[in-house]
Amino acid sequence: MYFNTSDTVLVVIVVATVLVVGIMFTASTLGVTRATLKLRDVTHEYALADLRMRREDAARSFVFGTQHDMVRALAQIALDVTGMAHEVTNPVLDNGVVIAIRAASSKGRELVFTPNLLAYTRHHRLANREYAVYEINGLVSSPFVIEELTALIKSLGVTNLPRTEQWYVLILEPLDVKSLVRPTSWLRRLLPS
Repeated sequence: MYFNTSDTVLVVIVVATVLVVGIMFTASTLGVTRATLKLRDVTHEYALADLRMRREDAARSFVFGTQHDMVRALAQIALDVTGMAHEVTNPVLDNGVVIAIRAASSKGRELVFTPNLLAYTRHHRLANREYAVYEINGLVSSPFVIEELTALIKSLGVTNLPRTEQWYVLILEPLDVKSLVRPTSWLRRLLPS
């Protein structure tokens, strides 16, 4: 079984054809991959630009003309985030070192809405208070809740806010005087239990 010249030429042509087809297939696959990646990038950029425009429109649409509008918005955000209804009253701006909105709630609790949880808890020394912390973002409330809180705090007079995608609500329990006073042993005997 010897190969003659025509068989050898045929084998070389078949191998060359397979190689050429493989190279063409690889080149077309790389082209399709590049085109798919480019399309994904363009779509991503378009989606981000669309979201930016929607956020700007949402920020302009939030108007808080009265105290009642602020109370209603804060109560709805607190309900969305915590799953519990809160009777929010008297929201005020805490424009100290850390920007926050403080509001009274039912059962003596206090709600604090802040974009910087760590700085707020450090500045206000909350070690002696019991509190619960809930994250506020578009996943647990409305998609534009951050813009709503930003518009609300701007309506209270704040002009320079840090950019953030995350706010927090702290639910501060009422102060317990017994937890603040740690009497010494001789004083314990004098205090009624």
